[in-house]
Amino acid sequence: MKISLKKWLKQDFIKKIIKNSGILLTGSFGGSLIGLVSFAIIIRTLGANRHGEFVIMQTYMETFNSLLNFQCWQALITFGSKAIIDNDNLKFKSIIKTGLYFDVISAILGTIAALLSISIFSYFFNWTKEQENMTLIFSLLILTNITGTPIGILRLLKEFKLLSSHRIVNSLIKLLLVLIGSYMKLSSNNFIILLIIIILIEQLTMIFFAIYVLKKNNLLDFLKVKIFDWKDFVKFALWTNIESTINIPKKKLDKFFISKYLSNEAVSTFKLFTQFNQILTKITNSIYYAIFPELSSKIANGKRKSAIKDGVKVGLILLAAGAPFFIIFVISSKFLIGPVFGEEYIKSWNLLVFYIAYNYVSVLFTALDPLIISLGFVKNKVSINLISNIVFIAIIIYLQGNYGLFGFLIADVVQKIIVYIMKINIIHKKELKS
Repeated sequence: MKISLKKWLKQDFIKKIIKNSGILLTGSFGGSLIGLVSFAIIIRTLGANRHGEFVIMQTYMETFNSLLNFQCWQALITFGSKAIIDNDNLKFKSIIKTGLYFDVISAILGTIAALLSISIFSYFFNWTKEQENMTLIFSLLILTNITGTPIGILRLLKEFKLLSSHRIVNSLIKLLLVLIGSYMKLSSNNFIILLIIIILIEQLTMIFFAIYVLKKNNLLDFLKVKIFDWKDFVKFALWTNIESTINIPKKKLDKFFISKYLSNEAVSTFKLFTQFNQILTKITNSIYYAIFPELSSKIANGKRKSAIKDGVKVGLILLAAGAPFFIIFVISSKFLIGPVFGEEYIKSWNLLVFYIAYNYVSVLFTALDPLIISLGFVKNKVSINLISNIVFIAIIIYLQGNYGLFGFLIADVVQKIIVYIMKINIIHKKELKS
């Protein structure tokens, strides 16, 4: 395939992706910058050690949320795209209702599992009674996190301006509340409870936005529709959840291992890395969420190889467009970390640059995951994530913190390489060779 960025940028598919992701990016990028300011206030208010404890509590909640709270937005987009193409409004409403029921039931299961497992985690990671109690409060957020279907509705119906507004509005609310909390000199426990309330507000506003969109599209009566043809939807959602569950070690448990083998301060430092990387992640996620419905529609129309080529183009355009921003980050970050976040984080600058560098290169593969899902290879994702996460955990346990945070980053790089190679191999064998 001949590389011609100028020609690609003129293609309708690429123009549509740029337009939709650009709208999302306004909210994502703006939200991330505001989030960095909020993050700096949170770190300085709580201190590195207490902030590390907060990150562990949040990660615990997110772990069980990923484990049992099925976020079925991918299934809704995959099956909803087909219903929209077929102009089958009744089926689309049935899909929305199935997704909502799935969200509610799994949220209840996730909450129960999280509450019952606190004592086990406390024993293994030597938590204090105070940490147990705060983690219990955090776990209740799973019960209100029925946002999988609302997110899917907004993405599928291309309500990208609303999604962008959601991020900006919630980032501003968070900044305002953490400023008030810091100014009032709240105790660390009360400040953490304030942060929990902020997450709750974010969940509830997403549900409100989805209700607004459903009403605007005359879909709010979906609860009155009888559920039918639900088995394929449920099967797909179960497979995507199994895939995300297998990916928990890489996405969530890394912070637990950092806490166990290193310290809470190291957890706080790693969170700083991920916070900076969130700016890059928000950009790639904006492309991901914009490209997913487009690729699904294209594949649903039988244009499978064309969809793969478009996915490659998007990755190359992203890599080229991101180069100046990466250079600016490397130059500016060294001078910003100390004054903004605290002098104790300056010593980890080299590791931060390394972390951002390999994540920047990863933008090349942004379209891989939506392609794998849209092409119907969800089951293959399970084996890919299983193998890559076993390797990830094996490296961490073998190193046992001997190389500090660098050892965790090496495990992260190896895991990413395995995932990309295996996904590319599947698409090449099953689509490009056929």
